[in-house]
Order: sequence, then C-alpha cells, then structure tokens
Amino acid sequence: NDSAEHLAQIVQRFGKSAQRVVSSNPFYTNERITTTVLQQIMEILATDGKFVMANFRIRSMLRVIGAFGRENCTTDFVFNVPPPPVTILTVQARKPNGGMKH
Repeated sequence: NDSAEHLAQIVQRFGKSAQRVVSSNPFYTNERITTTVLQQIMEILATDGKFVMANFRIRSMLRVIGAFGRENCTTDFVFNVPPPPVTILTVQARKPNGGMKH
C-alpha cells in the first residue's frame, strides 16, 4: 500500500533486487512522477532484470523507450477482441548498463 515512487525503498527493505517488474502504469500523466518511477524501476532491477509494460497509450511506450534506450527495448502491439477493438502496447526493456538515458 504505497506509491511506485517509493519502489526502491520497498524492495530494499527485503535486501533484494527484482528480476522482473510488470506494469500497466500510465506513463503519460505527470512527468516528474513518471521520471521518478522509471528511475526506481531501474534501481531495483537486477543486472539481467527486465521491465515489462502493457498500456493503451503510445506516449507511455515512448517514455519507457526514452528512459531505457531503444537498443534495450522490444515492442509489440496486441489487439484485444471485445468491441470496440483495443490496441495494447507492450514494451519489454532490459536494464541498460549506464542507467537511465534521459
């Protein structure tokens, strides 16, 4: 029961890092919070860890790619069946060697 802005503190309480972080967080609403959350995700990911995001907004996908770097990301588009059809964007990002890109 806490904010994703405190993700690193929460994970560090257990003295661990994360192999996977899965999110559907809307990374388009508040730039400061988005930057903080992405930094927290990067901080807790193990060296070979991955971040997976599913969202409906291209802008969210672009924020993750901007933070992790295009070379560290793969993307997919998944089409949902119920009317109306919904496009779900997914990004799988691996932890960059030098931290956040920007």
